[in-house]
Amino acid sequence: MEEQKVKNIIDNLETFYNQLTVKNIDELSSIYSDNIIFVDPAHEIKGIDNLKNYFLNMYSNIHECHFSFKNIIIKHDISIIEWDMSFKHPKLFKGDSRTVEGASILKMSDDKIYYHRDYIDLGSMIYEGIPILSWFIRKIKKSLNK
Repeated sequence: MEEQKVKNIIDNLETFYNQLTVKNIDELSSIYSDNIIFVDPAHEIKGIDNLKNYFLNMYSNIHECHFSFKNIIIKHDISIIEWDMSFKHPKLFKGDSRTVEGASILKMSDDKIYYHRDYIDLGSMIYEGIPILSWFIRKIKKSLNK
């Protein structure tokens, strides 16, 4: 695939994710292939309909979510993207905004993404936002630093 086409897909992905709400979930079909494989630290989702349901559930609880793509590496039809995600969730971090770093591997064909794998620290994203767990995580980190 031409590098410019890949760049366009990535630009469209970033724009789409920054506009994603429960109201436009169906537009995932414009970015992802019908047989998409989407993997993150907690899930492996196969198929566009399952991915739509996953995002519908996730975005039903998030008050705000914004992505900033930083470094992008393109090699043929495969890309690696470093990104920051800022979000607000009413049950995490007292509803305050939180920013976490992550990276994605994307594989593309026919102007769509057919494989998307996210790498992110679930501890900093979720577990540290739950009061009792955050206390334990801080204790563990402190003991590791000794």
